[in-house]
Amino acid sequence: LILSLMDDGYSVLNLDLNDSVDLKVNLKNYSFIKVDFTQVEGLESKILGIVEPLECLSGLVCLAAHNQTIKIEGTTQEEIAFSKLPLGEWEKTFTVNVTATMLLNRIAAERMKLQGFGSIVNIASIFALFAPDQRRYGSSGLNSNAAYGASKASVIQLSRFLSSYYQKTGIRINAISPGGIERNQPTDFIENYIIDSSDWKSK
Repeated sequence: LILSLMDDGYSVLNLDLNDSVDLKVNLKNYSFIKVDFTQVEGLESKILGIVEPLECLSGLVCLAAHNQTIKIEGTTQEEIAFSKLPLGEWEKTFTVNVTATMLLNRIAAERMKLQGFGSIVNIASIFALFAPDQRRYGSSGLNSNAAYGASKASVIQLSRFLSSYYQKTGIRINAISPGGIERNQPTDFIENYIIDSSDWKSK
């Protein structure tokens, strides 16, 4: 996504915990600032300090996401998905996926309102719309937990609210819910995911 934006002539400022762009690429219109979205205290002022000096803020693509696979001895991944999901993991997921997203949207939208234009795209998930079938995961250990889907559903509703709130300001605010992204998962996991995807399409 970053490289595509750069190819289209945009200057990209990437806020993340780790730099995801290959340093071999041409970086004349790219910069990276390390931000830990799990740490809410001071986050808004830090982002404001980054955004305020910019000459223009044309758009925000908000990919803030936490969906970490955790392990607890003597506990299955299906149990960790909800019945034994640690409260701390639930809170961390909502901090990154919802609170950080809200702060980024608020800062960006207020800046764009002054400009009279801008576009915000929030990345939700297919699991904001459909529940993952825990039976499909088998022994992969890649089970998606309840916090992830619930938090991404919040992103969709937040985007709806903001789209109404900032109407007539020249700002477009949308959310998209992509399906799974292939990242060298086990073959049986991918095959089961495809079966689930077919079920979702029929609903």
